[in-house]
Amino acid sequence: MNLSIIKNLSKKTLREFIVLGAIALSCILYISFRERGDINYTLPAIPKLSIDDFTALEVHTPNGEIVKMEKGGGQWTLSGGYPADATLTERILETLSAPKPIDLVSQAGSYARYELDEEGRYSIKGLKDGNLLRELHLGKVSDSNKYNYVIFPGYKGVYTIRGTLSSTLAQEPESFRSKKVMEINTSTITEISYSTDELTTTLNKDEESNWQDQNGEAWDSAKINELVGRFTAINASGFPESAPSRSQELARISLKGETSPTITLYEKTDQGYPADFSTYPFPVIISDYLGDSIIKAFEEAE
Repeated sequence: MNLSIIKNLSKKTLREFIVLGAIALSCILYISFRERGDINYTLPAIPKLSIDDFTALEVHTPNGEIVKMEKGGGQWTLSGGYPADATLTERILETLSAPKPIDLVSQAGSYARYELDEEGRYSIKGLKDGNLLRELHLGKVSDSNKYNYVIFPGYKGVYTIRGTLSSTLAQEPESFRSKKVMEINTSTITEISYSTDELTTTLNKDEESNWQDQNGEAWDSAKINELVGRFTAINASGFPESAPSRSQELARISLKGETSPTITLYEKTDQGYPADFSTYPFPVIISDYLGDSIIKAFEEAE
């Protein structure tokens, strides 16, 4: 082969490698900067709102359901008076109050691709005294599981914001309900009463933290203190479809201390123990483990 031809081919190949290398480097830098949110676009300047400004929230789901929450007395409640989950409510409020656009993803209007069409998106609204303060449309979560695709009403295009709120909103409806049913300072508990239709046992703690019943019989203080410790913070594992009936009642537990809550346990189901707490306005289900430990602590000691 002619030497000049070989030289020309080598120069051409070298130029191609340089061009390809430049393209590859540009792609790597773009992806890196985009992942970190450093690409410089003219992004919407969304003014920050105070979380305290919101007095009501709405979540519109893809299937047409609307979850409503209202604030009263410093607490958020769902329709029907159910206490709202504090963590989820806080995430919604933080997203609405200060949504910071990270990246412009598309201006083509291809919303379905990002689950931002009306059939796929979640819309969250923050209101004050019935007036809309802010609305956001949330689509799917990015492949990196760091960002949510979002539409800001009034601005053209699909953007990303940090977080994965839409994946949380996609959970079962009861996930909006607070599962915290009791939280007390158990170090102040000095009396426990356990009652069924057949027996009543009352335990009192003396100054040396020893427990004895109404007959003066000493009980295993280590076991009773362990049981009392489980009352520190109780979360529901679920909620019954209907309130349990009096005929299903198993036991009633009363605690006396800084506060004096009462608990009523009902017959065990496949989901756990239905229960009523004086510290929570609706029936709940507690775990098998907690229900079993309460019953065994008293009935096996008899």
